[in-house]
This record gives sequence, structure tokens and C-alpha cells, in this order.
Amino acid sequence: MPTDQITSLASSTSSASASATPPVPASADTATTGAISSDFDTFLQLLTAQLQNQDPLNPLDSTEFVAQLAQFSAVEQQVLTNSALGRIEAAVGGGGELTQWLGAEVSAPVAAAFDGAPIAGEYAADVSARSAVLEVESATGAQVALIPLTPGARTVEWDGKTFTGEDAAPGFYRLVARETDSAGEVTETPVSVFARVEEARRDAEGAVTLVFESGDSASSVDIAAARRPSTGE
Repeated sequence: MPTDQITSLASSTSSASASATPPVPASADTATTGAISSDFDTFLQLLTAQLQNQDPLNPLDSTEFVAQLAQFSAVEQQVLTNSALGRIEAAVGGGGELTQWLGAEVSAPVAAAFDGAPIAGEYAADVSARSAVLEVESATGAQVALIPLTPGARTVEWDGKTFTGEDAAPGFYRLVARETDSAGEVTETPVSVFARVEEARRDAEGAVTLVFESGDSASSVDIAAARRPSTGE
């Protein structure tokens, strides 16, 4: 085969292969496909160089050439397969992260379920506060208890008693720390309590929002503590 025909064949083969290769989606994970994409390009360059420089008196055997083209196609498909697997892994991994929250008990500034046992919690106390009280509100927003606190103390506890000394009815209650500074300014800070996660959602930006049994919600980045779910025994 004359040299000019071999060169023409190499050019047409290279152009046909390039036009037949679908572009890798922009969302593909470059870390996953980078190495194989590099091998893909290298293989194409070697194949083209081989066609351009083969001996005209002893050209490449047609069977071997077809085998090399098949290998070329296999490498191309591997690039696309790895790209697809990367997207699937990302989707499944994200879902797995969400399911790990379900049923967990985490500390968040939300309403707590009261079933007769005391409710404990924490808040970012102002150590310079002149006075502080713990306000307990029902699900309707009604104040059911007001308990003096030690200024600067981070931990609080409500024993479940109302203003009248009676046991509060079972339900959801929100704890709020009200602190007064030396200038008379009052600051209200939600108390974080352990509550069970019922739902986890991820928005378009990747932020995860947790929904609790009370219906309240909180961002996962605001969760400072977690514990094993209580068995109720």
C-alpha cells in the first residue's frame, strides 16, 4: 500500500473515530474518568502513528487492524461506563447519607416530646448575664412553666411540672432560655434537646434539613450531638 494512501487512511480513521465519540457529560466525575480518558487519547495517538509509519511493503494485517479497532472501541466504552458509574455512586451515596439520619436522636433547638420524664437540654449561655430563666411553652405557644436558672449555666432541665405544680399533659414542649444582661436587655435562646429524626431532605445546593417528630426542622450543620435511639424499656 503506498505511503500517501496509508496517511490518508490514518487521517480518515482519526476523523471518523473523533466524530463517532460522544462527548463525556460535563457533570461526569473527572477524578473517576481522568486516568482512562488519558489512556484513551494515548491509544488513539499510537494507532494513528502506526498507520502513518507502517511499512508499505509489509502493511498491517487486516485481522490485526480490526482487532485494534475493537480494542479502541472497548476503551471508549470504558470511559463512558466509568462516567455513568460515578454519577450512580454519587446518587446512591447521597441517599445513604440521608437514611442514616432517620430514627436517630440528635440534639437540636426543637420541641421535645414529653411523656412524664424530665426533659434536659443545653444552650449557649451568656456568662455575663445578670439573671436567667427557663421558659417552657406548649405546642400552641402557651407558657406552662417558668424556672429560675443560674446565669451562665449551659445545661437546663424541666421536671414536667406546670405553674400550678401539676404534671403537664403529654405532648411536645419547647424550652427557651431568657437571659437579662446588666443593661436590662433580654435575650431569648432556644434550648437544644434530644429529639428523633423522622425525615431528612437535601436541597439543590446539597444542604440537609432534618424534620423531627414534633414537625420542627433544623439544618444538619446545627447538630452538635447524637445518641442511640431509646428503646422505651
